[in-house]
Amino acid sequence: FGTTDIHDLTHKVNDPRDRLASDANAREVIRQQHLRTTEVLARLLDRLAETVEPDGSTLIDHTLVVFVSQIADGSHPLRQLPWFVAGDCQGAIRTGRWLSSSARRGHGALYRTVARALDLDVGGFGADGTGLIDGLLA
Repeated sequence: FGTTDIHDLTHKVNDPRDRLASDANAREVIRQQHLRTTEVLARLLDRLAETVEPDGSTLIDHTLVVFVSQIADGSHPLRQLPWFVAGDCQGAIRTGRWLSSSARRGHGALYRTVARALDLDVGGFGADGTGLIDGLLA
C-alpha cells in the first residue's frame, strides 16, 4: 500500500483525507488486525469470568479491564478515541451500559475515574483529567 508498517497504514486508513481511507483492501487489513485484537480481549474476559475465586465470585468481579483504541480519525487525539471497560472493580463500576459524551472527554478523565474506583483520590491525570466520567462509577 506504500506504507512503512501497520502503524502507518492504520493512520492512513483512518484519515479521511488520505487515499487509503477509501481503499477496500487496505481497510480490510486494518479490520482484520482489529478483529484479532478483540478476539484476544474476548478470550481474556472469558477466562476472567470463568475463574472462580474462593468467595464464589469470579475474577472479573474483582477486575477492571480498560481497552482503548490507539487511533481515531487518522491521528491520536485523546478526545476522540473509543474506550471499552469490562468488570465492575468489586462493585465500584456500573456495568452493562453504553456511555457517550458530547464533551468527548479524554483519557485523563477516564484514568482519574478508574483511580477513584480503586479508592485512590488523585487531583488530576494529564491535561484533561480533572473531572470524572459521569455515570461510570457505581
